This record gives sequence, C-alpha cells and structure tokens, in this order.
Amino acid sequence: MKLLTAFEFQDHDAHIAAHMAFMASRMVQINPQVYALLQSHISDHISFKAKAQVKEMMITGGSPTMHPALMNELTRFAWKRSIVTTVETEGSHFIETPHRFDLVSLSPKFENSVPVVGTKTPAGKIVDERMIKQHNKLRLNHEAIKQTLKYHHDYHYKPVWDGTEENLKEIEDFRVMHKIPKHKTYIMPAGDTREILIEMYAKVFEMVAVHGYNMTGRDHIIAFNTERGV
Repeated sequence: MKLLTAFEFQDHDAHIAAHMAFMASRMVQINPQVYALLQSHISDHISFKAKAQVKEMMITGGSPTMHPALMNELTRFAWKRSIVTTVETEGSHFIETPHRFDLVSLSPKFENSVPVVGTKTPAGKIVDERMIKQHNKLRLNHEAIKQTLKYHHDYHYKPVWDGTEENLKEIEDFRVMHKIPKHKTYIMPAGDTREILIEMYAKVFEMVAVHGYNMTGRDHIIAFNTERGV
C-alpha cells in the first residue's frame, strides 16, 4: 500500500479535517489498514503543526553543557526555526555553539550543594568521596562561566539561597566577581518539598527587598511536591 506523505508547507488544519472526515466513512471504517494509514498520516500533520507553533525552547538538565554535540544540534534546530532558546546551566563547561543561546540561566553550585557522604541522591545512588570530589571539581569553573556569559546573547544569575548568611555572602561575592548587575540576579529559595519552600518564600521575599535582588519561585515543586516525571 502506498504511504501518504505530509509536507511542512501544507495547510495542516485543512488536511487533518479532510482526513478525519474520510476516516468516518464506512469505506475506511471496514478497512483497518486504511484506517491505520490515515491515523499515522494525521499524526504527521499534527507534528508539523506543533513545530510551527513552538516559539521558545528551554534546555535544562542535569548539566546540559556537558553534552556539546547535543547542544550544537539543538542550537542549529532552533536557529533554523527562529526558536528562542534558553539553557539552564551551573556553568561547569563552556560551549561555543554554532548559534548562540538567547538566554543563559546561570545557577552556580555553592558550598551548600556539596552532597553528604552516605546520603542518597535523587537518582537513588549512595554518595561517596569520589562523587564529592567530582562535584567539587566542576562546581565553580570561573573561567568557563566568564566565557559563557560573554559569548551568548544574554543571561541572568539564578542562585539558590538556603537562608544562611554564609550562603548569602557566597552569592554576593560571586555576583561581584563576575560583575553581574543586581537586576539580573534572581534568588531561588532552597528546598525540595512544598512544605520547606513555603517556609522559605517569606525569608527570600524579605532578603531580596533588603538587598535589591529579584526573586524567582520553584513552581514545579509547589505544584507537584516530591512527584517526579510530571
């Protein structure tokens, strides 16, 4: 049976409507092969339509800049389609992508991010000394961060604050070192449960008002708490 082919330039709504009307006919209803073929073809039109409607793309991780081949391919994909791209990174690696990211969302790993030996990671692994050594090796690569902020189109600084003066000093020292304006600084509250975050929100609101930073929430945790894969 000859396969149907959808093309990017077609009127996808018109094709979807026509094919669905045809699928409702008795001729198609009694022919499972034709029905399946049309169903697959409609899916192709829906995919093309979705691509045309995507205007922004967020690349997050883990550590997406540890995968340069993938990052290069994603920037090419986005550039061809005029998609605005944001990458979330801790700044461990600099990548000179063929097309620059529109926005770098920089969240450096400060001292409070160092895992504790014997605890369990979100992936279920037990933290050991080797894991901590690797974490510390990558967590504040100032040269890579400097290159990243200079190369890409724009950035903001989005550190996590745990409510302590020690962590606040790290956040401010880093900001000054990299000459980041306060209006580009967005403080996130520390916490991986809804209960902890609700408690932290008030503290962060007060702190940013005093120091002249911005605040950004963690809506996914407020919405879904500790659920994963949602």
